[in-house]
Amino acid sequence: MKHVLRVILLCITMVMFVCGSAIASNFNPQGSTIASGLIWYTKTNIYDWTYSLIVLNNITNENIQCKITAYNDSGLDITSATSAYKGGANSGWVAVSYSNGELEIPAHSSRLVFIRQASPLFAVGYAKIEWSSSDPQLNKALMASGLLMSSNHNTGIVGLGSFQINNGQPF
Repeated sequence: MKHVLRVILLCITMVMFVCGSAIASNFNPQGSTIASGLIWYTKTNIYDWTYSLIVLNNITNENIQCKITAYNDSGLDITSATSAYKGGANSGWVAVSYSNGELEIPAHSSRLVFIRQASPLFAVGYAKIEWSSSDPQLNKALMASGLLMSSNHNTGIVGLGSFQINNGQPF
């Protein structure tokens, strides 16, 4: 009887592990790349900062599901410090639906992922960019580039630089 009870408990435990991992994330990427060399720097005042931004371009006729996972220099997941936007006519950036690093990018559209954390913060890191589509035959869907924006209140200098992600190639 004890043996049967152990087998039943083992089976229940295995089912819970399998179901738990399936519930944890249903995102199955078809493609991915890494954006390295990201920098986050903020002081306690609002005028001294450096932020990394990622521009994502959907180059397909399909809506693409995208997932960004950002890591700092200690290897900690800082995805909660990210947000996503699209352009807005004269009103500036418009926030798009974005949860746990996941967003949808409509066909032939672009999105901006802003990586920023409450100050003060001094960190370097990287982001993993993954995508999936309802078309299982699709093998390249996104192109991405990075932007580095910086401001210094002492000099009044605002800087902007760009860098390639995935050598500027689709992934």
